[in-house]
Amino acid sequence: MTIRLLISFLTFFTLNSIGQTKDSISIKYKDFILDRDTTIRNKLLKFDLNNFIGKRVNDLLSNETIAEYDTYWFSDEPPFKLNCLYLKYANGLYLKVFASSLRYQPRYSKERKFNFELYKKEKISKIVLDRKWFELNIAKKNP
Repeated sequence: MTIRLLISFLTFFTLNSIGQTKDSISIKYKDFILDRDTTIRNKLLKFDLNNFIGKRVNDLLSNETIAEYDTYWFSDEPPFKLNCLYLKYANGLYLKVFASSLRYQPRYSKERKFNFELYKKEKISKIVLDRKWFELNIAKKNP
């Protein structure tokens, strides 16, 4: 408890002594996030995704740039049928990774649960960089 109090006091003292307010910190944090998101977008745009067609999903995920995703999920469309893997990099900035002929991961799941480790073994048939929302709502408003 005393350590938390000491840290709180030091943080308050440091912020007040350098003249920053809570608002300026949140603005700088927001700028950092926007800079990070734009940097990721630029890296993905320069990246030749076609080099990974026919390779295993794990090969793609092992790449330094691709590995910067925040989260992932599976798309099942129609319901219960595995469609693709989404890798999220920022709001409105995703990679969709498709594997058309599945050998390890079952294509159907009544529980809509798909195994990430099994999907990593599959061969990639298509990769799509979905950035339309990002370009309209983030990039244009924050050049």
